[in-house]
Amino acid sequence: MTTKQPQFIPFVKISIALFAIFLFTGCAVVPKNYPKNKPFVFETNITVEGDMSKEEKDRLESQLANQLDDSVQVRTASGFLKSILRNPPAYDSSAVEKSKDYMQLLLKSSGYYYSEISDTHYVVIRKGDQQRTTVNFHVKTGKLITLDSVTY
Repeated sequence: MTTKQPQFIPFVKISIALFAIFLFTGCAVVPKNYPKNKPFVFETNITVEGDMSKEEKDRLESQLANQLDDSVQVRTASGFLKSILRNPPAYDSSAVEKSKDYMQLLLKSSGYYYSEISDTHYVVIRKGDQQRTTVNFHVKTGKLITLDSVTY
């Protein structure tokens, strides 16, 4: 007497294999028309540290991302199974400093008068002439100062 394998087992194995392929290839970012043999901005990260709720932290990170200088912003277009980074800007440290100034102004207008912003960057060389630069901004908000009443 031979045992018969259920019909759905091969289907499950194929589904798992296709899902794994989709998962690993779907996260790729492909740069197009990048500056050759020069560092270009491939990724920008902003982390906020402070005593606030998760929703407030997410809102503040989104607002800070909008304050980035055009030469530091990364704009990707979604394609099938990959994202495409078209014409990425060349890395410029003055644009990073300008972005920090814009972010500092936003924080002050939001009531974070004693905030600190630091940045780090590193370059990864890929495929010969690609010098991908990742810029990380670390924001310490400090104490939120708000006015609860104004008299005249």
